[in-house]
Amino acid sequence: MLNHLPVIGVLFVALVLAVGLLWRNGGILRLGLAMLVLVALAAIPVFLSGEPAEESIEDVTGVSHASIESHEDAAKPAMIGLELLGLVALVALLRERGRGVPPRFAALLLIAVIALSSGLAWTAHLGGQIRHPELRVGAVSAVEASPVEDEEDRD
Repeated sequence: MLNHLPVIGVLFVALVLAVGLLWRNGGILRLGLAMLVLVALAAIPVFLSGEPAEESIEDVTGVSHASIESHEDAAKPAMIGLELLGLVALVALLRERGRGVPPRFAALLLIAVIALSSGLAWTAHLGGQIRHPELRVGAVSAVEASPVEDEEDRD
């Protein structure tokens, strides 16, 4: 369950930051920054569980090694991006204590969070392909692969 937190968490962070900007509410903006720090912290065990998960699943029938590698290759930059944004948010929270979050900074952070969310979503999609071959590009289901007889063919 924790694996979904970074992907869904950044979407909530983006929503909170957007609301804070729209309502010009410093408290909501600080909440968005704090949430980003927490999501970045929660992503650490998710990332660290990747290698043990790979070891336990790599020999399972139907699991593609290429899918595992694609997911791993996407996870590294997504993790680095999330941790960097979490660090930026933490520094901003500590620096702006009592003064408020500058709207321009919050807007730039919102743009970065939205960009990051697309990278995290792609990483999650690639992770889903590991155990769900039907998500792979070019996957053909058994129904699609079996020939269907037309009524004309039966005559």
